[in-house]
Amino acid sequence: YGTTPQFQYLVMEYLEGGDLRQHIRDGLTAQEAFIIIVQIAGALAVLHKAGIVHRDIKPANILFRTVPAADVPAEAEGNRIHAVLADFGIARAINQNTQLTHTGFVLGTPSYMSPEQINGHHITARSDMYALGVLLFEMLTGVLPYRGHSVQGVATQHLMAPVPLLPLEVRRLQPLLNQLMAKKTQERIADGGELVKLLASIDASRGFAVAPPSFFKLHANKLAIVSLILMTSVGISWAGISQLPRWFGDAVPPYSRQSETVITAPAGAQQGSAESMPSANDNTEKIPAANNI
Repeated sequence: YGTTPQFQYLVMEYLEGGDLRQHIRDGLTAQEAFIIIVQIAGALAVLHKAGIVHRDIKPANILFRTVPAADVPAEAEGNRIHAVLADFGIARAINQNTQLTHTGFVLGTPSYMSPEQINGHHITARSDMYALGVLLFEMLTGVLPYRGHSVQGVATQHLMAPVPLLPLEVRRLQPLLNQLMAKKTQERIADGGELVKLLASIDASRGFAVAPPSFFKLHANKLAIVSLILMTSVGISWAGISQLPRWFGDAVPPYSRQSETVITAPAGAQQGSAESMPSANDNTEKIPAANNI
């Protein structure tokens, strides 16, 4: 920046690579999405270390610097993607409780807001982690994780709906998504620095670099069903034997339907259906806090 006798001016880098909205519309590979998350995590690590929370992570605020192909070795082709985090218009110091613009309203973009941000609670770096999780899901699938008829409907899903499942072809990144979008702040990745360390342990082509679950954890549900069947079979066999008179002197009582246990669903119960609606406006919006919804 600088000044002249007539005016003051601010000089900023021109980023000719467009924003993330365009790249999502064009389609991203899982590898490209992972590279972008790594780069934005690095930017947030610097921001959070300085004690600042961005509060408005979304595709429109992620721009791209074009790196000439000639400057990138063939073995590092992915490095041609260079994401830049922009727009700190509503960024605040983490230790300042200034997320309320005025009574009953919060700042942010509804489709990317964390539960605590929607509730009007104190915002920390974990809120940026949640928004980054929403961004990861959108990059991998092309759609937002939560969609609805209204801002309030989307906000309610952020508060109550479970973390959505990724498609099978990118399900290997589900553990990462779960840690970014955990509803409880204490269960979420703490900040950009912690995320950078976690991402370093992940091979984007294989997922988390952790030991596979044990046989019992992997097949817990199946084992439980088998155990239930065995216990039921033993119980039925014992009940049948107990009805036999000593020395088989009398006939075995006939089977009676009255002994069956029948489980019925409540009258009128129906399966809910999810509706796909256009995403919320990308522009930063004011929305009522959850206690006013």
